[in-house]
Amino acid sequence: MKFLPVLFVFLIICSNNVSAQTPKMLTGGILNGKANALVKPQYPAAARAVNASGAVKVEILIDEKGNVVSAKAVSGHPLLRAASEKAALESKFAPTFLDGEPVKVSGTVVFNFVGQIRPKTFSEIGFALGVLEKAEVAPGNISIFEISDNLPAGWTEEKEKLFEFYKKPDPAPVKSEKQTGLQTKSAQKKSEDFAPKDSDRASAATGMTLKAEPATSTALVEPDQYSPERAKISAELSAMMEKRLQTEPDKLWKFKAGATLGKISAQSADANKMKAEASNLSKLIATAPGDIAPVKLENMGKLLVMIQSDNIAEEGKTEIKSLVNLLKVL
Repeated sequence: MKFLPVLFVFLIICSNNVSAQTPKMLTGGILNGKANALVKPQYPAAARAVNASGAVKVEILIDEKGNVVSAKAVSGHPLLRAASEKAALESKFAPTFLDGEPVKVSGTVVFNFVGQIRPKTFSEIGFALGVLEKAEVAPGNISIFEISDNLPAGWTEEKEKLFEFYKKPDPAPVKSEKQTGLQTKSAQKKSEDFAPKDSDRASAATGMTLKAEPATSTALVEPDQYSPERAKISAELSAMMEKRLQTEPDKLWKFKAGATLGKISAQSADANKMKAEASNLSKLIATAPGDIAPVKLENMGKLLVMIQSDNIAEEGKTEIKSLVNLLKVL
């Protein structure tokens, strides 16, 4: 029994030695600001091809010397994760100390990838106008400003025509003589919010982004209500653009192809309406320029066969929309 106190003291000493030798670790949260050298990740070619962007969160473990010894991306676009992990592993942090001793630190770093802003092609512009012409419900994902900014600087008439899509609300009914002034002013203000100013048109004429501010003191926004003559405006605008492109047959073909695809997309719920576009699509396939990729023409041929079918199942309509989205950039 006399050896028990000695054994107890020995075990305590051993336990303290083990604790002293066991590395301690802290949790540091987001560690971007703690890095001595946070490496900027490369933008992978595969990610660039699909314009992948956004934040990638990487969980890391930093050793006692400030080196990143493990990195695992836990969120973000799949094509951006490997590059983010590589950048995290190559980053360097200052050592972290606890009670005078260096310790490991776990936490996360966040890399934000900004996609390239790519000019819209004539096929994409045609696609937007085709959708605007045929969609039963006004689309909310088409930017009038973006179309305007991507038209050649000299196309002033077309740019002005674009702003006819903005619906000018009718004045509210006047209930009394006392209310007349207020309601007229309110209606006029709403109309001004949607109508392009002279300064807007001047900016459009030079191909610059519109900067004018309406009476609300906020930047002019896309319309939440299009003009009731949306289909007519779209058709007239398409005709104007086709006339402009008569001397550039390749661009004209792409514009017409985009417009046809946009009409098919807008009418994908109605088999008969899609079938009405079959003739145009067939002509486009037969007259395609030499720079159109064979896979694009193959998909256009597949789309033609599908829209000519007498019975299109719901799965087929979904596949048609997918094909159209693949084809709108020509």
